[in-house]
Amino acid sequence: MQIHNLGFPRIGAKRELKFSLEKYWRGELTQADFLAECKERRQINWKVQQDAGIELLPVGDFAHYDHVLNTTLLLGLAPERFAEHSHDYSDEKQNALDLEFRIGRGQAPSGCQCAASDMTKWFNTNYHYIVPELSAQLLANERLVNTDTLLTQFDEAQTVTDNRKAIVLGPITYLYLSVCKNEEKLSLLPALLTRYQAVLSKLSDAGVQWLQLDEPVLGLELNSKWHQAFKQAYQQLEKGQLKILLTSYFASIDHHVNLIKDLNFDGLHIDTIAEQSDVNGIIERLPNNWIISLGVINGRNVWKTDLASVYETVLPLYNMLGERLWLAPSCSLLHSPVDLEQESKLDSEFKSWLAFAKQKCQELSLLKTALVSKNTDEIAQY
Repeated sequence: MQIHNLGFPRIGAKRELKFSLEKYWRGELTQADFLAECKERRQINWKVQQDAGIELLPVGDFAHYDHVLNTTLLLGLAPERFAEHSHDYSDEKQNALDLEFRIGRGQAPSGCQCAASDMTKWFNTNYHYIVPELSAQLLANERLVNTDTLLTQFDEAQTVTDNRKAIVLGPITYLYLSVCKNEEKLSLLPALLTRYQAVLSKLSDAGVQWLQLDEPVLGLELNSKWHQAFKQAYQQLEKGQLKILLTSYFASIDHHVNLIKDLNFDGLHIDTIAEQSDVNGIIERLPNNWIISLGVINGRNVWKTDLASVYETVLPLYNMLGERLWLAPSCSLLHSPVDLEQESKLDSEFKSWLAFAKQKCQELSLLKTALVSKNTDEIAQY
């Protein structure tokens, strides 16, 4: 069995990233110093997770601004009005950080002021993302995908562990969340898949073993056209040496299992918290060599988990699946505060009911120990 994490809060236990961002925007911190502080924050985040017991660390969950905007930059799809004010595309690439901030907030320490892209809520959470703006013209531009940032961070994580996975937002969710003027979204899918294929190929060539491909759109009711688009995408994309963990969260995906089961994935993550889900029924319908990742710790609240109850639920599945079973939070821990140990002014009894991101990772470790050893003493004490 392996325990992994779908994502960790990037802000820092004491909101360090927020303060660094504001200093950079005010001109009180150079870009080099800001990026150095971000690198340090990633290292701290990985070490906190590893020390808490996470075995397969996430890479690609860190963002200066927003992970959907990260995907836009990864795919080389910055809206055209921002590129128009660069002398050429190489100039744009050299100052990717300020391009990112101009898209997100309309201005940055360098470059023109332009109308920022729209921001809206990430599914049914209070997290907001920058809405991608797509067009046939944009998808046909000469800018290439840029995996440098993701692969650099993947290399950085190797100083903490070799056991790490990359994270990318999947093409169907990305397209579904985008806005397209005067064009039907699904008509853009072939060109978008060309860019995704380039990303997958580069990750495969770089030696990435596991890719967490996030498709939370699977929790929605999709019509037949989107069903076909999902099937088309994952029949067409060639993963090379990658192993792909299809990941969805925020809702049950029971109604999409028939769509998923015949496609070329290596595992599936199931959010068992958000809605009632027939986990046994899903497992029975999936290929018997797939990894089954169960999201058993709530990634969206601040409350301690009833580990004894989760243990009783998961034990039969562990006995059935063995090393095919992975355990994780239900979704990224982005939505949780970072570390309960920072809270020195809370009533002690109230504090004993809480678990933040770090503590949720520790809960997973406790659960694994109990399952492997069939000893629940530590869970009982928790």
